[in-house]
Amino acid sequence: MKQYRALLPGLVLIFIGVWVLAKNLDAPLPEIWTLWPIFIVIGGISSLMRYFSEGRTNNSHLFNATLSILLGAFFFMFSLGYWKWESMAQFWPLLLIIVGAAFFVQWLVEIRVTRRLIFALVIGGIGVFFLPSTMGWLAPELSAQIQRLWPVALIVAGLVVLFGGVFKQNQN
Repeated sequence: MKQYRALLPGLVLIFIGVWVLAKNLDAPLPEIWTLWPIFIVIGGISSLMRYFSEGRTNNSHLFNATLSILLGAFFFMFSLGYWKWESMAQFWPLLLIIVGAAFFVQWLVEIRVTRRLIFALVIGGIGVFFLPSTMGWLAPELSAQIQRLWPVALIVAGLVVLFGGVFKQNQN
């Protein structure tokens, strides 16, 4: 376990060293302050390396890796200027989809744990449900209805969690 403490700082130092060297060699690079999401991605890569090096026994490393790498990619879209920070209200459902994807990947390696699939489908499904509305892909009237009735999604999610816990207790 102790040998992994140096993994994240080592990756960060390598990244900074490569970036500074490339900048010194006049490579066309974005400003360093726009690259801050790389530290989230590096954390994800570190978790992924840890997952594999520990014999694929701790699936939480896989969840963390998926979540960090996808979140880093999400924030890169903003920091590099592909998406505007002011438009975050449009893109927030992608955050739910990312969390759902992390649960789904974790479920893929341990299929018998069905609650992870339920979390993936509920959380990711809520993101998929809201994305067309926030992106303006729906008629304004339908978007207004979704904005008014969205708490129904919370009620459904609560019922899924509640009944999932009840059924799990009955199986024991």
